[in-house]
Amino acid sequence: MKVGAIGPSTAASLRALGCGTVTMADRYIAEGLVEKLGPLVAGQRVLVPQAAATREVVRVGLEAAG
Repeated sequence: MKVGAIGPSTAASLRALGCGTVTMADRYIAEGLVEKLGPLVAGQRVLVPQAAATREVVRVGLEAAG
């Protein structure tokens, strides 16, 4: 399972929960996560948990990556 985080706080929390290796965005914004994860998950199914009031950047970006 590949796990991604936008910033270091979320990455640390995911590691503390036992998620193991966490891919973190180089730029701490949604677009940065898409840039980092897009090539890693192309052609795969992806679960994108997000807040109710959020931009659709990650979902749309990963769909565009394939």
